[in-house]
Amino acid sequence: MMLGVCALAGCGSSSTRTSTTAPFAGIAPSAVRWCSTPTIAFEDDGTAPPSILPSWAQAKPLLGFTVELPPLIPKDACLVSGGGVVRNPTFGSRFTVLYALATTGALSIAEVPKSQDIPQPQCDAEQSGNAPIATCQQTINGLNVTISSSLTFDQVRYLLASLKPNVDWVPKS
Repeated sequence: MMLGVCALAGCGSSSTRTSTTAPFAGIAPSAVRWCSTPTIAFEDDGTAPPSILPSWAQAKPLLGFTVELPPLIPKDACLVSGGGVVRNPTFGSRFTVLYALATTGALSIAEVPKSQDIPQPQCDAEQSGNAPIATCQQTINGLNVTISSSLTFDQVRYLLASLKPNVDWVPKS
């Protein structure tokens, strides 16, 4: 089923990562506003008992991998939260960022290390209430990235194809 959806949706190879034209009016992630009270929380499982790191500056050097994010997200986005887990001895670290989109719903980007690259994106769509949810996942440079959103299938595929390392995601304001 996944391959059929991917074939119908036109999921391409990693060569699609060179696309430069956004299918939406975009903004840098660090230029978005917070939706409400800023929420950054990373559980640090390298301490006993585990502690919560309330800033990206504290968590970033402990994550153990370089986060890859799209350099542009829809301009109507606001940041709901960012966080994850660092230094987990069993499962490793993970990173998640969640945006609310004024016109379409939500955008979630989740990342975890994975030892084997899978060059083809795996894409799927499902109905959630009245809105379809598009999800694309790909392992790039040892990092499994999953993007889920109420954006269109093409927009989610664009976001996955546009990933760049070290994109600043914390709003400046």
